Amino acid sequence: MEKFCFPRAVRGYEIDASGLLQSGNYFRYMEECECAFFKDMGLSFFKKGSEVVFPRVSTHCKVHLPIKNEDELFITPYLEKISRSSITFLFEFFKQDKEGNRYLVAQGGFSIVACIYNEDEKKLMSTPMGDDMRNKLLAYKDMYDTSAEPITS
Repeated sequence: MEKFCFPRAVRGYEIDASGLLQSGNYFRYMEECECAFFKDMGLSFFKKGSEVVFPRVSTHCKVHLPIKNEDELFITPYLEKISRSSITFLFEFFKQDKEGNRYLVAQGGFSIVACIYNEDEKKLMSTPMGDDMRNKLLAYKDMYDTSAEPITS
């Protein structure tokens, strides 16, 4: 198993009037990376017949350098924390220069929680994510140094 990296090209419709990546797309890219990472791990949030959902409960993003139309990005996910029902992801966004050197342009992350809908209380309540998912994620986290650089101001 190799350390996961998600390549993503910036498309024209994703930029704003200033010619830079529109801010909401950082979160879209993180979700795309998360879905590709889970698929690569043989995992899915969407199991037929399952009532478990994984809402985001917190998000953040810090942009260090501008991202423009047609930039090629490389997004690396890190598993900061894995509990019985939650996962905290960190993501690093890199661009690559002509010599092949990658440099950090943005960082972000989010936490997700395995939940089921409690009909009596009319709200989502946390539930264990499942041993298969948790064990695969813990094995990945243990296999790689999954400590992202601290987000700086």
